[in-house]
Amino acid sequence: MSADNERFDNNNSNHASDDALGRLRKRIYGREETYGKGRIQRPELSPLRDRVSHDWHTVEEEEMTQKKNRPSKKMSYLVLFLIGSGVLAVITVSVAAWLILSGAGGISLEGAEVSIDAPREIAGGDFVTWEVHVRNNVGSDLEIADLIFVYPDGARPAVEEDRKTLRRRISLGPLRQGEEITKTFEGFLFGEKDSIKTARATFEYRVAGANVILANEAEGKTKITQSPLAVFIQGPDIINSGDEAQFMVEISSHADDVLESAVLVLQYPEGFSFLEATPAPSFGDNKWILGTIGRGESIRITFRGIISGGEQENKLFRADIGQEKNNVLSVLYGVDSASVTIAKSFLDFSYLVNDGTPNVLAPNSFVDVQIRWKNNLSVPIENAVFRMHFEGKGYTESSVIAPNGSYRGTDQTITWNASSYAPFAFLEPGEQGTFNFRFRVPQSFPIHSVSDSNFFVRFDGTLEALNRPPGFENTDISIQKQYEIKINTDLQVVRKALYFDTVLPGTGPLPPEVGRETIYTIVWSLVNSSNDIRNLTVKASLPSYIIWKGRVDPQGSGITYDPVTNQITWSIDTLPQGTGIIRPVREIYFQVGYIPATGDVGQRPIILSEVVAEGIDVFTEALIRETAAAQNTELRFDTGTGQDDWRVVP
Repeated sequence: MSADNERFDNNNSNHASDDALGRLRKRIYGREETYGKGRIQRPELSPLRDRVSHDWHTVEEEEMTQKKNRPSKKMSYLVLFLIGSGVLAVITVSVAAWLILSGAGGISLEGAEVSIDAPREIAGGDFVTWEVHVRNNVGSDLEIADLIFVYPDGARPAVEEDRKTLRRRISLGPLRQGEEITKTFEGFLFGEKDSIKTARATFEYRVAGANVILANEAEGKTKITQSPLAVFIQGPDIINSGDEAQFMVEISSHADDVLESAVLVLQYPEGFSFLEATPAPSFGDNKWILGTIGRGESIRITFRGIISGGEQENKLFRADIGQEKNNVLSVLYGVDSASVTIAKSFLDFSYLVNDGTPNVLAPNSFVDVQIRWKNNLSVPIENAVFRMHFEGKGYTESSVIAPNGSYRGTDQTITWNASSYAPFAFLEPGEQGTFNFRFRVPQSFPIHSVSDSNFFVRFDGTLEALNRPPGFENTDISIQKQYEIKINTDLQVVRKALYFDTVLPGTGPLPPEVGRETIYTIVWSLVNSSNDIRNLTVKASLPSYIIWKGRVDPQGSGITYDPVTNQITWSIDTLPQGTGIIRPVREIYFQVGYIPATGDVGQRPIILSEVVAEGIDVFTEALIRETAAAQNTELRFDTGTGQDDWRVVP
């Protein structure tokens, strides 16, 4: 090496050392430098000869080559991130597996076994035993082992405390590896025939040293082959529409245990009108509280009613017996049903009353009835006859008009036969026709006692053949149907205005004078004939120039005044039958004031609007409405006044 080059190297080394020592000295004595912290890094006192090129022209080239070969910092961070994420995922899965398995190799989650031994089939009400087997095949001891058993719906557990919830929880304590335990549950099982009842068991456990509780489940199904109660509904298979039918419900028990809190509920089809039952229902017309039924005990219930419907229509009756909860049969002891078919009548007829209006009429109404008849047989009929018999006081005998028929007052019957109605001489197969009759409802009814109420008229018609056709000699081909019309009560509302009254006397000038107040007494009177009326209201309004004085007699009689609408309302819960006839008239008194204006001179102004009374007839369930005209200053009911007292004077 030349002397110049050697001096260059020495100088370069000296400069590098001086620079490094300076920086170190600065860090040691600097105010904000920490010596210990700095010493964690490798000091920069290493020789720099490796960084010096032997050739002036190669230094830059070597630095460029090192930059090209040095990996990118961004790429290095991405690779490190991906590697770290993978490692973290492996660690997470490993920790989860350790938590579940408690770090014990060879443990099986399916190794905790639970099963139920249940009878496949029983008769409803039989005593049943369910055996639940639990076995620890996990491969480790179990710190917690609990068994939850849920009885089937309809079960009556032998253990009293289980009956409320149909559920029992048992602690099996620590369960060693391979240990097996059997628990027995007993009770009576009820249900409808062919129903499936399911018992359920849940085995909850925790492996020693673990933090999670696991569970396995099992089911045991049992089919009910026979209901605990034998229930039979007996009745006619076929019936004419409108005929009365009788049914019998027979109940007998063959359960191993007594049946408690038994309730019978009958479901009637549409078109069935209940009449009576023996014994009578406990609630309504279809529920019987039977109470406790012992083994072998029998119960019989009969009921009857009228069935109406279209030809060939099926009517289904159903009987359900069981335990009731919240008005629903929650546990069924027995079920049965019976179907009745509406027969196609050999002869048929129908009523059309007042063109199909409701079968409720007011007094003094006219009733027009059309009879539509038909021969449904495939053979002709000779000498047909139709008889219509009247019942009730709701018709006036003298008003009966029957074209082509004759009325006989001795038995209140109209008769149509071949001599009066020609088509009845010979009815072809499928032939049909019509005839009519008419009558009037009485204008009023005699009311002498409380029994003179709920008036009606019922006509009972029968169509038959005097000569039965060949092939039907021993068959009753006649048909009978009823129709009933209920008569509404007769409500009368009387309103009047008084001045000279003893209950609430009037005051002020009479005749009324301009600028001065005259006080009148208004009286409302009610008369009611034959039926009770409920929720009766009597209403009227005061004109804007009339003043409500607030004086009422009798007090507490249910009258109110609304100052916003100026409406007066008299409310009555029930207005009895015979009010104003065999009972006192129902009356209310109240006062209003009137101050005439100049323009009223010579007039008889309205002091009360039209009176409207409305209520419900208890017998007919119809709305009863009666009105009375508006009241002016004409005091026609006050005998102490004359026409000169009725007009406004200056």
